[in-house]
Amino acid sequence: MTAPPKPSRTPATRRRRQRSTPAPRSTPARRVLLTGASGLVGQRVLPHLRQRGWEVVAVERRLRPATSIPGTIQLTADLRSSGWQSWCQGCTALLHLAGSFDEEPGDERGSPHPDFVLARNLATACSELGIARTVLLSALGAGAQSPTRFQRGKWQAEESFRVAGLQWTTVRIPPLFGSGDHWTQRLTTALERLPLFPVSGDGSSRIQPLAVDELAGYLVDVLEDPDSFGRTLEAGGPEVITYRELLRRTAYAVKTSFRPVWLSRSAARLLLPLAARIARTPLNRGPLALLHLGGFVSREEEGAAFRGTQRYQGPTWLNDDVSLTLPG
Repeated sequence: MTAPPKPSRTPATRRRRQRSTPAPRSTPARRVLLTGASGLVGQRVLPHLRQRGWEVVAVERRLRPATSIPGTIQLTADLRSSGWQSWCQGCTALLHLAGSFDEEPGDERGSPHPDFVLARNLATACSELGIARTVLLSALGAGAQSPTRFQRGKWQAEESFRVAGLQWTTVRIPPLFGSGDHWTQRLTTALERLPLFPVSGDGSSRIQPLAVDELAGYLVDVLEDPDSFGRTLEAGGPEVITYRELLRRTAYAVKTSFRPVWLSRSAARLLLPLAARIARTPLNRGPLALLHLGGFVSREEEGAAFRGTQRYQGPTWLNDDVSLTLPG
């Protein structure tokens, strides 16, 4: 005689059993997607993020020598393409530092600016992945009607995040200085090699250079500050100087001469490429060309601007003697 079959559990019984087992509690992740991770700003921001308890998905476009950083996923990817998004599962924030500098500011090619393409792709990915918090690094002077393609491209990148319904913050910055920056070594080389240094105009454009080491901590402050949601912030150094003064300080710091020759805009278009070939370093495109634009903080209301404390005294890190002080 066989035993009677056991009564099957009804769906209601199964639901009661499921409810009786408490679900494990999880703490919200602090994981940030960091673009431009091995760049000038990114490599300085990364330690600040780790010190404050953030896990980091550090993205760079080109393969770099592998260095293991605890709490960091290092990813090589072209963010303008697809396939990288799966690595960003669990991220709750984006700190977007990657950008393009190697172009002539007056370039009017018909293709979209690369910064806009990249930002648009990232904003879409953030929406799809549920990454609400975004901080974008932009440039002082960015605007829809700005005089250069570079500045307009930055503004278009900002717009990509503004219209995506995210908790965005934009931080606009001037030229940054510090070891490994994009322009002081090139400028120093040109000053040393050229018997006369060509300057478009009279060198009176105003610049508020900012120490990159001071910017790094500020960006993490902004990332963690809910009061910055939906705001455009500006950052600059402690003083506004002319392009002419910036050249003088650079030359003094590396113990070379600054012998300027002032050129009209039409003459500069003809002579700057020639001078660049003589100096064997670019003068009319990329970061050096952007110095002519200037850039200084215009938003003086409380909380809208960050002021660094380190005064630009030239690239003293290029010399053994870093104790130079400016005359006068």
